[in-house]
Amino acid sequence: MYFQLTPLQRRIAAVSLLFMALGLTARIRGPAWDSLTSTFDDSHVVGSSEMDSGESEVLVHLAGEVSNPGVYAMDPGDRVVDALQRAGGVLAEADEGAINMAALLEDGERIVVPSKSRNSSDDCAEGRIDLNGAGAEELEQLHGIGPVLAERILTLRRERGGFESVEELLDVSGVGVKTLDRIREELVVH
Repeated sequence: MYFQLTPLQRRIAAVSLLFMALGLTARIRGPAWDSLTSTFDDSHVVGSSEMDSGESEVLVHLAGEVSNPGVYAMDPGDRVVDALQRAGGVLAEADEGAINMAALLEDGERIVVPSKSRNSSDDCAEGRIDLNGAGAEELEQLHGIGPVLAERILTLRRERGGFESVEELLDVSGVGVKTLDRIREELVVH
């Protein structure tokens, strides 16, 4: 097909191919790309240069009262306190006592640092159970919650890094609207 073109058409085709090749190269390695990537600090975000190193890493999502919330690539064996330090620490309103700073990080974990203003000792004084602080035994005291559901609740809490509302219990397999309505007044989220 190329040989059936007139000399002018061949020149246009050759120049077009040249421009396409140069344009593709400029797109990949051009100054615009360099200036774009140099102004964005993605050292802690998924897909950053740390992620390309091939090393085994644990990705955690830090949220709530954290200086720099986001997704962080951490080393296996790191703890919650290490991730919070990498994120620049917690804010002044953070309730550090509400989370386990010594817990080992799990890949895909979401850690929510709650605010002190969300904490109310009156709730616990009234006999309500803190959904983010209760153990399996405390959860089993709730009407309709046995050992299996208590473990499912604790598993979801670990995966999410804590609950932000009682309604999130609906995401636990085996907890439906009726069960939640029965236990809602017995729970609080700190």
